[in-house]
Amino acid sequence: MERLGADVSVVPLEDPLPGWWNKVRLFDPRLTPFRHLVFVDLDVVILKPIDHLLEHVGRAELVHAQDLLDDMSSSFMIVDTHSALARDVVAGFAPGEWSAADVNDQHYFQKVLRQGRYETIPLPWPDHYSYKYLIDHGDWRARTVNRNIEVMPLERITMLNLHGYPKPHDVRDAPDTWPHADAILRHWRAE
Repeated sequence: MERLGADVSVVPLEDPLPGWWNKVRLFDPRLTPFRHLVFVDLDVVILKPIDHLLEHVGRAELVHAQDLLDDMSSSFMIVDTHSALARDVVAGFAPGEWSAADVNDQHYFQKVLRQGRYETIPLPWPDHYSYKYLIDHGDWRARTVNRNIEVMPLERITMLNLHGYPKPHDVRDAPDTWPHADAILRHWRAE
């Protein structure tokens, strides 16, 4: 494990998988000496302190963001690497079975979670909210599975998920094009 600073370490992966499939490795207790891992995708902009979310560490096998189109989102997760869920995620993953262009890590995690035998906590919508839903980008609201999600003001949102397009750097490059660009750029760091 390489240290980049007092609070940041780089964990090299043996035999890395392509793209997002390395998220499966977050469930492997051999990855780090830590039992609980907090993962945040790079396209999630943290608008407010997340201390209250960290209170969930140790309360479930997986704490996860919700997804507007499906069961869960892997863009924010607190993983218990010593749990039955973690063991099943690692043991059951066969990369060749998940090579279709229209599938991703969330599809695999959802398949495992649908077995219904794991302790999970989905985050409430204000804690992890879709930027596309907030700004009514494209047909995002129309495609949403859960029709009970309220459109909420940015001030109530802890983390804003810029999944797909635009990414935070797209907002940076064309701030006049995107609503709430000032808040996104104030809280997002490119480094």
